[in-house]
Formats: sequence, C-alpha cells, structure tokens
Amino acid sequence: MIKQLALGAAASVALMLGGLGVTGAHAQPPNARWFNGNWHCYYNRGWHGPGWYHCGNQWNQGVGWGGPAGWNGWGVGVGAPGPGGPPPGGPAGGRWFDGHWHCWYNRGWHGPGWYHCGNQWNQGVGWGGPAGWNGWSVSVNVP
Repeated sequence: MIKQLALGAAASVALMLGGLGVTGAHAQPPNARWFNGNWHCYYNRGWHGPGWYHCGNQWNQGVGWGGPAGWNGWGVGVGAPGPGGPPPGGPAGGRWFDGHWHCWYNRGWHGPGWYHCGNQWNQGVGWGGPAGWNGWSVSVNVP
C-alpha cells in the first residue's frame, strides 16, 4: 500500500512538472539526431547545400554544418524540410516563422523568450523575441 502511494505521488509530481514546461534539458526536434552536444536535422536546402545541420541553423552561414546525407551513417531524415512552408510535425509548442521553428524557453542566452528551437544557449544565434513577440503567447510544452 505504501509503495502504491509513493508511485502515485511520484506520477502526480511528474504530471505537474510536465504541465509547467519542466522537461529534459534538450527538447528533441522531430526527426533529429543527437551528436556531439547538439541536435542535428536534415534539410534539403541550406547554406552549405543539402545535409545535416544543427537544427534551425540551415541558413546561418558557417554555423552548425554536420555533413551531407550519409554523414555519421545517417540517411536524409524523414520529413526533411523542403523549399515551401514548415516541415511536417514540428517541435511541441513550436511556431514556424521566417524559415525556422521557434520554441519558447524560460531560460536562454538572451533571457526568457522565443529562440530557434534548440539554440537557446548558442550565444548570438536564433533569438526571436520575448513573450508576446509575433503575438505568440508563452508555450508551456517546451523548457
């Protein structure tokens, strides 16, 4: 009985924290691969051509290039972003704007705000704006 109560309490705390946006240190973008401290996403187009980039950095010249299809033994990725609108899926709570997924982070290099998803700690990269930027409310699904 005590074990069941403890498990129930732990589950309740986990649900409450999840609802407040307290998740893992790294929110995984869809169809991404983790390597050397960064999420990598495959893009059909980018500053260095088709290939794997730090997620959201396909147009930031000189930033985040991993390699072409086949790099690290990875293929082209499922649902790779094309030249049109947003790629299929998208990060939980993310918003598409100006060719990038933007995610809300409670903490980042410029303080709380919207950043290119996964770039909240990459100084000078991906800052969108504070709460209310683009009329967007704060998302509770992203750390």
